[in-house]
Amino acid sequence: MQVDEYGMYPICSIYFDTDDYRLIRASLEKPVYKEKLRLRSYGVPQAEDTVFLELKKKFKGVVYKRRTEMPLAQAAAYLRDGTPPAKTDQIFRE
Repeated sequence: MQVDEYGMYPICSIYFDTDDYRLIRASLEKPVYKEKLRLRSYGVPQAEDTVFLELKKKFKGVVYKRRTEMPLAQAAAYLRDGTPPAKTDQIFRE
């Protein structure tokens, strides 16, 4: 393999679940449909860096991923207390 134009960098992901781990428990049961919410960055982000809030769905073995980008500080505020980012798009509203 050869390093691409982006070079080598860490991919950081945080997966979100309920307090009783409902999403992971359901996922381990291998259902026909499942979904996950995650926050992802390419590189270790600082507050002003762009991150991706992603909703991954899997149905009958096919993965569908919807994601929107925003600064880490805005994503953290939204996930912590529901404060929407300054700019919302169709994917965020979904």
